[in-house]
Amino acid sequence: MKVGTHRSSQTGQGEDETGGRLRSIDALAVSLGIAGIVGALAHLPIWTSISRWGAIALFVVIIARIVRGGPPRTLALLTLATVLAALFGSELLDPIGVPGIWFPFNIGVSRTQYIYAISIPLLAVLMVRTLAQVDVRLQRG
Repeated sequence: MKVGTHRSSQTGQGEDETGGRLRSIDALAVSLGIAGIVGALAHLPIWTSISRWGAIALFVVIIARIVRGGPPRTLALLTLATVLAALFGSELLDPIGVPGIWFPFNIGVSRTQYIYAISIPLLAVLMVRTLAQVDVRLQRG
């Protein structure tokens, strides 16, 4: 068993030393999702807005954890930034004047489509690199 981990007596699963903080992030994400759903179903825009800004704040915490976690993970940060820009474009990109729809060749293409065209290959490369690193670790024992 690695240093900094312990085995839970009830579940039998290993848990790292940050398990409690990760569960709090999960719980907060679920709470924000529920608040967003309630806001949408009850037609309460303030709830939806609070949920979206709360999710952005939660992603900022996740970014800080990625940066603090060791050597710079540039690809992970870049991928997360593109996903955030796609999901929260109205909150993050509208205020700085990035247009929501562009018209190359007189065909309307949304900003989100352009961002996903960048983020999907980044996600694929990130997953392949992560799986390759896990495979190497497993082979070493």
